[in-house]
Amino acid sequence: MNRKGMTLLECLISLGLISFVVVAAFQFFVLAGGIFSKLREIQNNSQAMLASLDKIKADVRRAGLGLAELITTHIEPDFLSASGTFLEIHLIDRTFRVAEDAPVGAERLKLDKPTSGIRPGREIMLGNGSTSEILTVSSADTELINLAQPLNFSYKAASTSALLLEKITYFLDIPGNTLRREVNDGSAQPLLENVRTAEFDYDPGENKFTVRLVTGSKGELSDGFSLFPKNMALASPK
Repeated sequence: MNRKGMTLLECLISLGLISFVVVAAFQFFVLAGGIFSKLREIQNNSQAMLASLDKIKADVRRAGLGLAELITTHIEPDFLSASGTFLEIHLIDRTFRVAEDAPVGAERLKLDKPTSGIRPGREIMLGNGSTSEILTVSSADTELINLAQPLNFSYKAASTSALLLEKITYFLDIPGNTLRREVNDGSAQPLLENVRTAEFDYDPGENKFTVRLVTGSKGELSDGFSLFPKNMALASPK
């Protein structure tokens, strides 16, 4: 009985076919892995964008919080301002009462509680229901605060509140393509990376806020929202 083995040519052909299948399978797995990584990146970016938009929405809804009762015709409410890549929000941080009468031109206020933690540059809204103004703190010591500018009105201790304002700022760090969030004079924390476009807009007449974000090296992901804040502090005084 004759048994004929594979010739050299047949072996070479078989090895070639096997090599072709192995290379094709390898390329398929590499391509599939790349597609999977890209989809995972898009999903992560989408989740990060949604989280960023939720944070912006929560802050915008708090704009002017607790400040409505002090707004008078002497003050222009500007507790929500947005233009281009910049968004600024003001709301109440801490509440004080004025402990001593303060005459026109005074540059120092005595408050009813310790002023620890109030740094220079912070803003205080002072009002008594008929007059109000926003002042900048130059320094604070125990229950006293020194003002960077003199008072425009006089205030009675029995009827005057002093509200320490919290300032929240969003801005696009263009060199790093990073959307950042800053509270008062703290460090600006990264909120969203790889941002190609960040557009903020607020129309006081319609009380309409709009934001649009675009991320990805080629702008693969775009999202945003429009919001009509309900806080009465955003309404113009009559």
